[in-house]
Amino acid sequence: MNHLKTVNIVIIAAVLALAGFTVYSLLPKSTDEPADPQATLLEFKILKTDLEQWEIDQYVKEFAEVKAALENDPENSQALLQLGQLKQYAGDYAGAEAAWIRAGEVRPRNSTSFGNLAGLYVNFMHAYAKAEAAYRVAIANSQGEEKNAYFYRNFYSLYQDHLKDDQKAEATLLQGIADNPKSSDLHILLGIFYRERGQPDQAILHYEQGIALSPVENRAAEQELAELKRQR
Repeated sequence: MNHLKTVNIVIIAAVLALAGFTVYSLLPKSTDEPADPQATLLEFKILKTDLEQWEIDQYVKEFAEVKAALENDPENSQALLQLGQLKQYAGDYAGAEAAWIRAGEVRPRNSTSFGNLAGLYVNFMHAYAKAEAAYRVAIANSQGEEKNAYFYRNFYSLYQDHLKDDQKAEATLLQGIADNPKSSDLHILLGIFYRERGQPDQAILHYEQGIALSPVENRAAEQELAELKRQR
């Protein structure tokens, strides 16, 4: 009798297990797939609320052209740069970040995508640590190019205007001048920096060097230099 009970229990358990498997196999399977990064990248969202209709129409038109270019060649770095710009214009800052990060992955030695990222982080996302890292890459990748001094100016502005770090601001300009000895702008900026901190001798030195490099474009700096010399 006990033996028969045991056999019945085993049979019932087997039937229940089979039924459970059958029911599970008939359940609808999840169709959720991980989002396609390229598809997400090629979405265009207008998030700014103060755009004129003509601006929206223009951005949508340009996006359609960029999307077609990227569908044809997902590694088109110029199209990725433009895509990031359009997304920034539309207020989709996370989307702009993704586009420029992708451009940097496609062309890791370019400087423009990293400079764009740095500007995005400073002016729109206020992610200053990310901005600092992006400027460093932009500067490293643009050595010997005219825009290297431009990146240094903006990097200086990050430290001076946003992080209020005089030591790093000064060091950034000094390094910028070392890398771009013919940059009039960097010398003048450093002259202004020293003038505002009550260091007239150093200010005069850099004003003079900046003016000598580009006298026609620095008429206002000449007046500031003359005033410095009168006050000394």
